[in-house]
Amino acid sequence: MSDATNLAVLTRGLEKLESLSISSSQAHDFGVWVPEHRINVEQIGAYLTALVNASSLRSLNLDLKFLWDTEFYQNNGPAIAAGAVIPEPPTTLGSAVKFQALKNLTSLKLSHVAITLQELEQLIERLPKDVELQFDCVLLTTGSWAEALDVLRKKASDSSWITRPMGQEFFNMSKEKKSELLSARGTFRNNALVAFLTGRKKQNPLRETPSSA
Repeated sequence: MSDATNLAVLTRGLEKLESLSISSSQAHDFGVWVPEHRINVEQIGAYLTALVNASSLRSLNLDLKFLWDTEFYQNNGPAIAAGAVIPEPPTTLGSAVKFQALKNLTSLKLSHVAITLQELEQLIERLPKDVELQFDCVLLTTGSWAEALDVLRKKASDSSWITRPMGQEFFNMSKEKKSELLSARGTFRNNALVAFLTGRKKQNPLRETPSSA
């Protein structure tokens, strides 16, 4: 059978799958896998696509730390923003995985994922309403996090949360401002971003002016 046929068989075999978790727990031991050619991304992406498009899927957890150097971006944000450091472009989620059937999803967790604003918009469009969105160490490579929050809010349930966002305005943001936005008493799930994401706050905290903060 061809690769395409094998992948189609894999998807059909997962028709009753309700929960799927793909993680990279071994990445710390073996280092970051950097695709040498576009075909590498296409091959692993085809496999991931076959897995995540089971029509019965209700809970999906993707931790793609092995696709890009998360720690490098965490430690060099300001230098990257200033152009002093030029990292290898990360493999974004949409360039690897093609989402299709997500109509039954109730929970989506993305960890150590790089994504463009357009990819995020396309992903959220495929989701039903009131999905529990959990974003940890997500790198936004285009657009702004202010725009991303507006997009996420459209489908986020009141139990959604976001922590350790990277890229765009967060690269140049002061530690004080980050603390103001991301810290909260008791749990990070009560921070300013989450308050807006879950509808407890009307004003997008990344669009506030000093006079309205």
